[in-house]
Amino acid sequence: MGEQQSDHIKFRCQCEAKLKVPKSAIGKRVACPKCGFKMTVPGGPAPAAPVAASKPAPEPQLPEGLPSLEPDKEEDSFLDDLMQLEQSAEATQQVSFADKQKECPKCKVQLAASAQTCLACGYDLNAPKVKKAKKDKSKPRAASAYAGASHGAVARSTGRLVLGCFLSCVGAMIGAGIWIVVAVFGVELGIVAIGIGALAGLGMVIGFGEQTPFAGKISAVIAFLGFLGGKLGIYGILIGLAAAVSLVDIVFQRMFLANYMTKVAMDSSTGIPDHEWDAEWEDRFESISQQVFDMSQEEVTLRYDEIDKNGSISLNANADQKRLGGYRAMLESNRRGLFIYGKLRTKIWEDEVAKVMELSNGDLKIALAELDKWEDQGRWDSPDYVTDYLVIHMTTEAMGDSKKPDDFMEYDAAREAAKWKRLYDKNLAEVKDISPEEQLERVKSIVAEEESYGIDYSSAGESLIDYEGAIEFEEGADELVAEAKSGMMSSISFFDLLWLALVLSTAYKIGSRNS
Repeated sequence: MGEQQSDHIKFRCQCEAKLKVPKSAIGKRVACPKCGFKMTVPGGPAPAAPVAASKPAPEPQLPEGLPSLEPDKEEDSFLDDLMQLEQSAEATQQVSFADKQKECPKCKVQLAASAQTCLACGYDLNAPKVKKAKKDKSKPRAASAYAGASHGAVARSTGRLVLGCFLSCVGAMIGAGIWIVVAVFGVELGIVAIGIGALAGLGMVIGFGEQTPFAGKISAVIAFLGFLGGKLGIYGILIGLAAAVSLVDIVFQRMFLANYMTKVAMDSSTGIPDHEWDAEWEDRFESISQQVFDMSQEEVTLRYDEIDKNGSISLNANADQKRLGGYRAMLESNRRGLFIYGKLRTKIWEDEVAKVMELSNGDLKIALAELDKWEDQGRWDSPDYVTDYLVIHMTTEAMGDSKKPDDFMEYDAAREAAKWKRLYDKNLAEVKDISPEEQLERVKSIVAEEESYGIDYSSAGESLIDYEGAIEFEEGADELVAEAKSGMMSSISFFDLLWLALVLSTAYKIGSRNS
């Protein structure tokens, strides 16, 4: 243990050498002049020195010129000069004693190589060393492998979810398309919309591969979008059709008005030869059509409505009146040898129907009874009818045989009428050279063949202007527009909400396996 005096302090080195230094050296590093051990000057009593080693450490060789600390052999032996001590300590620090020292494993203090116990902390340097447990490197690898596997699983799950959403969208679109087709071409059946939910849920199950509440919710959202798209698609198509019909109606009104004005102009004309009548009609129709298409839509609509209010013979005539008028028109047209597809033949049909409409019910019944008798066998008793019928038939066949490909691409009324007139005159001269009996045999053979195909010319007839078609077109267009508007007005009804609930529940049940 160190002994403290007034100006110096004494302490022992671990080699048992007594050292004495000034108090001012407390806490400084000094080297033992005997063994060369470097130590810090203690500030209090020094701990008890350990048992000396069996072989003391050899005395180190200090560089020349450096002062050294002498061991305190006498009780009063001490260093009397602090500067000499400091210089000696600084010099000894420059000497390498690494091969003669070791470090305390506990407090890291430098000790002599032969020391058995640490003077600073009392650690037994001869105690068996405890090997530190090696870190199990397998755990980090396992954790790393788990993390990698976790990331892979998340990636695969995300990919399946994206595929499930895609297939669910495809299924919802297919269901919505079926719903739209059924609604537009048939009746809007809300129960068909449930297929949207079923296909959306099925697509999610196929793509995602799992049935979970999360998948069911996504399927329900996609089914909702499909239902909404289907509903909007139905109304969009109806409105589009209504707009298209309105546009076609505008064009139809102009065409109808042009035909009507042409008919009025031709009715007031006289002295036009029969074979020129169709050419005259085409010329006037072209001129009047240009006038009509130059009119404003308001003027066209106004004139069209006036014609609609006045009605027409074809609209008011019943089936019996048309049949009797057609019979009379056929006889007159055949007698005059008119072009079978000409406008004049059609005008005569209208005129004859108008005359029949003026008959009283009694006269109409008598005329119809005579017509029935004539159609049965009486027509063959009239040589004029047989001759006209045979000539018209032969001319019609010749017109068809003489047509060229260009004739079907561009119709020329004047050219066709002139060709008809030429062929008719030729066939008429030929038929007159045939005896009435042979004419009758030919006609009966022709009629038998035509009747086998359901052809009956006796009651055929049509109007120059299709009044009935115009009325039906107008009514259909108005009905379609009204249906589209009413559908949009009642777009959210109780049944729509009911079908929507069924669609969502179906998609969720299939996607989540909830019964």
